[in-house]
Amino acid sequence: MKYQKLQLKTKQDLLKLPNRFVGVINELHLGKTAIAFKTKTEDVTTSGQIKKVLRKLDVSDKNLLLLTNNLTKEAREILKTAKIAYKTINSFEWTDESYANIRE
Repeated sequence: MKYQKLQLKTKQDLLKLPNRFVGVINELHLGKTAIAFKTKTEDVTTSGQIKKVLRKLDVSDKNLLLLTNNLTKEAREILKTAKIAYKTINSFEWTDESYANIRE
């Protein structure tokens, strides 16, 4: 899964995030390292995708902030266990299995 990694140091950095995150991210998030997933608006990020991305990141960085359209229940649990902050645009309660079933 492709993603954009961006240090949110100034207000100008907020403008570098994909447009769909405007209004979701604000000045309160300055100081965070944003990981913005490059997905379509209807996509849901699964636990498997989260695991792959987390292997590439320094998960001990407590300033990480993952941004995506939606997460499955299992993906949310992984992030909560790792104490990684996240923001989603949608909040429909998918599971990995239910999302896989509609994709078939």
